[in-house]
This record gives sequence, C-alpha cells and structure tokens, in this order.
Amino acid sequence: MRPKSLFILLAIVTACSDAADSSVDGGAGSDLGARADAAIPDLGVDRDAGRSDGGQRSTLLGTTERPTRIIAPPVTSGPAPLIVLLHGYGASGASQDVYLGVSRAAAARGAYVLVPDGTVDSSGKQFWNATPACCDFGATNVDDVGYLRDLVHQAMERFEIDPARVYFMGHSNGGFMSYRIACEMSGEVAAIFVLAGSDYSNASDCVPTAPVSVMHLHGTSDETIGYAGVPGGFPGAEAAVARWAGYASCDPGLVSSGAAIDIVPSVAGAETEVFHFEGCTPGFDVQLNRMNGASHIPIFNSTMMGDVLDWLIAHRR
Repeated sequence: MRPKSLFILLAIVTACSDAADSSVDGGAGSDLGARADAAIPDLGVDRDAGRSDGGQRSTLLGTTERPTRIIAPPVTSGPAPLIVLLHGYGASGASQDVYLGVSRAAAARGAYVLVPDGTVDSSGKQFWNATPACCDFGATNVDDVGYLRDLVHQAMERFEIDPARVYFMGHSNGGFMSYRIACEMSGEVAAIFVLAGSDYSNASDCVPTAPVSVMHLHGTSDETIGYAGVPGGFPGAEAAVARWAGYASCDPGLVSSGAAIDIVPSVAGAETEVFHFEGCTPGFDVQLNRMNGASHIPIFNSTMMGDVLDWLIAHRR
C-alpha cells in the first residue's frame, strides 16, 4: 500500500469516529446521513486517486453538470465487463475507489470502471436518491436511476463493453442505490455487490422484472446501517438477501458455504461467515458474507476486492 493511500485510510477511520454520533430512526428524513457514511469525504484526493499504475486511461462521460470518469483497463480481450462504483453518503467516487481499490483490481481483469458522484444536498454532502431511508433527506427527488442508466448506455456507445456483464457495487448509501438499480434495471444488470447497505423497507416498493445475482457483505458491529435492520426503515442483511433469493426462485434458507474466512485483519481470527442459497434459477446466485465483529467501514485485506470482482464477472445477464 502506498503511503498516500495509507494516510487516506487512516483519515477515513479518524473521521468515522468523529462522525458516528446520531441515531438512525429509519424513516424519511432520518439522520442516518450524519453518521459514518460521511466519514469518506474527498480528503483532498485528486481525480486520479485509486487508479492503477498499469496504463489505465480515464475519460469523462455524463453531463456538463454531472461529469463522470470511466477508467479503461490497460488491455481488453473482446467485449469487456463494466463495473459501476457508487460511493457512500458524503463521500465521492474517487475516495470510494481509494478505500476499496476497485479500479486497481479491475485493471488486472480487463474491466472498465465508472466512478460517478451523487448530487450535493443542503448540508454540502453528496448522496444517491436510493430509498426513503437513505439518503435524499432534502426530498429533491433527483433521478439518479435515469442518470446512472444513461451513463451505462454512454459507456456502451463509446467503448467495447459486454452488455451481458454490467455490474453495480456500492457502500452504504451506494449499497442502497445498488439494490434500487438492481430492481429498476434488472434486465440490464447481471449482478450487484453491496457493502453495508440495504433495500427498500417494503418489498412491494420495487419489484424487479428479472432476477439479479447479489453478494451482500455486512458487519455485525455496524452502528450506522445495522446488520439487523430498522423496522419501518430498512431490512436487515439476511432479510434483504432472502428477498432477492426469492426473485431468483432459490430454496428458502441460508446455507453455509464452508469454513469462515479472514478478510478484516483488525478483527481476530476468521471473522467472515459465507452463506448462499441453493436451488436458484440457473445462472443466478445470492450470497451473504457476515463479518462478525466488523464495523461500517472495515479495512480489508489486499485480496478481498479482487475476489469480489471475480465473483461479479463470473455472472452474466
């Protein structure tokens, strides 16, 4: 890890401690956004932060008001995967990429990465309009689904991208948004990865027209987006994945995938239990990784993101 990246991660953890003060009431207008999601601010990160040294090139897409970087891999072989990274509340695409190392891991896998930014609310924090619980607290009703859909279509027009391998991934508010995208763009998205996020409180608020593969990663000691959820606000991690397992016609009930794994070095031992659903519609997979003792912004080992991208890219629409 480079010294600059280490400094940024330390700043994230420090800011997290300072920010996690207020409670989540789970409803519209919740103060959820005042908590640790806001702990991943820009931190002075330049626009190339988080990119690989392997010859990646970035190009601007989007609109004049909302430009977005797409990072091209140094080498591709035929139509390539596209990964859309969605930041947490108060963060930015660039700082989220530094935290998770998505574009660096994607470079080795020949994948394009979009790192968009949400819009700015009245408190000066960037957000995604995902669900009533998180995080359009000013009721702007910005059409982030339409914006992100247009970004994907622009990327396909400009680059040789495989339409069967489009993926969304997000942290916290970005995780909520990834679930909403999976619902409203279910015919275009092959799989999503959610870290410390959740879905609509009511399943009837958004019903996909097709199944989508889901990997959900959540810490049991998350004090911002609680693992168990908030009644009337958002479902717990197990309830959220069970909902998407139902869309994929999986058998009910989580099944252990084997021995626990160690992806959070600060938590002693192999803290992460991996569960999946069996009997799903062929080609679809729903998985829950429960990080026992991990927080809202865990610092992962060096292989975690590569493993996540391998899982995503293995799924096709």
